[in-house]
Amino acid sequence: MRTNCSIMAILGITLTLAFTACNKVSNDTDTVIAKIGNEKITESQFVELVNALFDDPERGREFLTDENNRGQRNEFLAKYLETKGLMLLAKDEGLDEDLKVQIQLNDAITQVYAQAMLERRMPDAEPTEEQLREVYDEIAAMQRAMGGGVPPFAEVRSQLPQLWMQKQQQELAEALMEEIREKYPPIIADEYKTADS
Repeated sequence: MRTNCSIMAILGITLTLAFTACNKVSNDTDTVIAKIGNEKITESQFVELVNALFDDPERGREFLTDENNRGQRNEFLAKYLETKGLMLLAKDEGLDEDLKVQIQLNDAITQVYAQAMLERRMPDAEPTEEQLREVYDEIAAMQRAMGGGVPPFAEVRSQLPQLWMQKQQQELAEALMEEIREKYPPIIADEYKTADS
């Protein structure tokens, strides 16, 4: 799961950098550490990329400077260049003008944005015992309503933090969609409205 998030983050940052940072004219004193096609990747761009991926600036600095991380750092740069190469080839083949591909890219970017917004809104705190009990009670009530047995709280306590997290994510996703509807209310022609519109 973490690997998929990292890959999505690299792809998202690659897309962003493809349209911004890596296309900027670099400072002449900045060391070029890689080149792909006509694009140069400078040391400062690489540092910016790495720092964007680490939540903790100290971990980013350590990744960049600790000699023990040289292999991982070099592998990361190689993977980044592969994604840049893929983007260059796709552009050469006209995929940047292909409407179907643009729709898929838009969907992928939307997913990355949604995940980032949810992560920003997600509380860092661990659930309290009261919150775990509330989750347990909700699940137990549903189980009983369906005629199922309910294990004691102590037996399932270790699973409850994950269930609490899922509940928080669901509530945040619903709140996010409501925020979108309030800020950007859609206006749809009558013949295109859904039954819910």
